[in-house]
Amino acid sequence: MRERWKPMEDCIPRMLFRALLLFWLMAGISSCGPEHADHAWCHAVEDPCAAAVYAADRPEGRALHVNSCCGKKSGDGTLDRPLLSVEAALEAAEDGDVILVGPGVYEEAVLVTKPVSLVGAGSDSCTLSSTAASATLSIAEVKGGLFAGFSLEGAGHGGLYVQKAEDMELADFVASGYEDDGEFPGVGVFVADSTNVLLRGIVAEKNQTFGVAIQNSTGQFLSAAVRENGNGETSAGIAVTKGSRFTLGQELPADEAEDTAAGDLANGGGVVENNTGMGIFVDDSTVIIVFCRVAGNQFGGIALMDCIETEGVISRVQHSEVLDSVTYGVAVFGGQAVISDNVVDGVTPACADKCAAHGISATDSATGPAKVWIERNQIMNSEGAGILADKVDSGAPQAGRGDHISIIIQCIIWDNYVSNW
Repeated sequence: MRERWKPMEDCIPRMLFRALLLFWLMAGISSCGPEHADHAWCHAVEDPCAAAVYAADRPEGRALHVNSCCGKKSGDGTLDRPLLSVEAALEAAEDGDVILVGPGVYEEAVLVTKPVSLVGAGSDSCTLSSTAASATLSIAEVKGGLFAGFSLEGAGHGGLYVQKAEDMELADFVASGYEDDGEFPGVGVFVADSTNVLLRGIVAEKNQTFGVAIQNSTGQFLSAAVRENGNGETSAGIAVTKGSRFTLGQELPADEAEDTAAGDLANGGGVVENNTGMGIFVDDSTVIIVFCRVAGNQFGGIALMDCIETEGVISRVQHSEVLDSVTYGVAVFGGQAVISDNVVDGVTPACADKCAAHGISATDSATGPAKVWIERNQIMNSEGAGILADKVDSGAPQAGRGDHISIIIQCIIWDNYVSNW
């Protein structure tokens, strides 16, 4: 009987070998190769390695390609032989190169210290995800370049960190879910000690301390969506501090301004809403806030503290909506500011007994009285004063505003009341 079955026994190893070989070949085809972890994207399009999967809007320069589906550790960065990681591309890059990153998830923390551009396929399809304690994407001491097209997530304290940069554009980033690590606050986007930085199309949401923090930097912030950040009165959706000079929103000619709504992202406006802290906090800096919609923030709408004059420019809040705030809509503490052509609607107190709830307030700080010009605002539905002016300066000159500092003119104020003062 045993001799009868021997030929079948001899066949079993050969059959098993062929089955395993077939399985291995099929697995290799379906997973786009053993080096790639992001299998889902590889099946999402007909040709995940084609030129069309990379961003079309890119600077001039030699292109280095990174692809989660067909990249190889032995690649050279060409379209036909892409690299497997952003880190490998940075090591191979020379000054002025453009690193193009295809769709997928790249599990790495990235540090850029070369004058290059880094352009992902888009924040809706290209993700940097890091388990490192540092920021997910850090850019340090780089001049020029475009950095764009990524969703950022990770276990560290920040999403996008930019320090000592010049003449740079940061566009189409989503930074969410970053938490304090005990040493650093949880921040979606952080820009420090940098000049002429343009942030465009940034989404920062559900970060523990700040959605966006700007320190000692100059530039502009267009089409921002900053939501559900913060953890109390010492946090904010956007914080601009330490001598910064920044514009939040897009300034427009008077004829265009009449037809533009606050918070219109398509025209460069900003949305700062539902943060569990202040909406926008400014300290010792100069800001222009224009065509922004600031709504539903739990520790005040816009706070301007000791705002400074920089090269004849003073801080302004214009053509914006400040809605459904707690404690104040717009508050000026010392410093100088112009508050004009805004709608401030709905301010409630943070407590039941003698807590402030004013539409627009101006008062002194430790450095001196506030110097404000308030005009052509609509202020309504505050559970305190429509406008509260306390310890303000009414005699010193102000650049471009004549001989008076603290003036209230042409404001429409209605349906405000004081229920607990």
